[in-house]
Amino acid sequence: MAAYAAQGHMMDEVTVVLNSLCNHHAYYTALSRGRSVANTTILQGFDPKVITGGASGSLRKEFRELQLLNDITCLRYEGELDSSVQGST
Repeated sequence: MAAYAAQGHMMDEVTVVLNSLCNHHAYYTALSRGRSVANTTILQGFDPKVITGGASGSLRKEFRELQLLNDITCLRYEGELDSSVQGST
């Protein structure tokens, strides 16, 4: 099963070929489908820099935006959000 086809599925045993994957999202999807690390097998060697070499600019931007949304949500929940923050501003 392709990594993206596996999204949303949990499996008892997973075998992955990391060399065929091209980005962090694909690695995450492939490696997170198993119910346990003990039953996850990685075939072939792979370049760990693909995972540890840093996130792409677009992924870093997405993380920053998610952090801002989280901060806004926390402030709103605590009743401390400035009234000028409305809608998409």
